[in-house]
Amino acid sequence: MAAADCAKVAYDAGLRKVKVYVKGPGAGRESAIRTIHGSGIEVMEIIDVTPLPHNEVAVLLTVAGYKRQEERNIRQRNLQLGKWRRPVGIGFREARYA
Repeated sequence: MAAADCAKVAYDAGLRKVKVYVKGPGAGRESAIRTIHGSGIEVMEIIDVTPLPHNEVAVLLTVAGYKRQEERNIRQRNLQLGKWRRPVGIGFREARYA
């Protein structure tokens, strides 16, 4: 395991106390902290640095959200330029174009 190898090298180099910064979800981060503590290194503080979205911009930066926003932008631009007409009607087959 990577945490065990890293902790052994750090302990041999003289490291005895650490602050641990963890990022992301999952059970692997807890087992890594236990491994570090079990190797003889004292864990002084555990700090979670997982990024949290706090506004709409973070949601739009996801791949799917970004692509949807790009499609909306292209449709709006084409509407403004008159290259695309908005369908008017009930269903797909009955669509009339204004």
